[in-house]
Amino acid sequence: MSYVLSYLFNWFWNGAAEFINHWYVRSFLNMTEYMLNLFSELDKSFALKVNLRNLFKPLYQDRNPIGYSMGFLFRTTRILMALIVYSLTFSITALLYAAWLLVPIFFLYKAITAYGK
Repeated sequence: MSYVLSYLFNWFWNGAAEFINHWYVRSFLNMTEYMLNLFSELDKSFALKVNLRNLFKPLYQDRNPIGYSMGFLFRTTRILMALIVYSLTFSITALLYAAWLLVPIFFLYKAITAYGK
């Protein structure tokens, strides 16, 4: 009889450990990879690093006061837009991932409170 209980305990413990590994660890790695790919794709449109590096350089190599001021104005606008889009993208994705992490806890809570009534 003790072998059966030992087997069932190990089966339950291994299943719970595999679920935690799958739901929390692997999903974190998948979400991290997704976010890096998403920011890489967004950077193709906004070019945040390029605009930061060339912030004080003239636009289209037009080295007069208008070229310098327009370059600074356009690049500053692109940098601000990129930061807003990156922040919104990160916030929405982080909220969705937090909801994903709370799903098992929510179902466990519902299961426990259903028997308490």
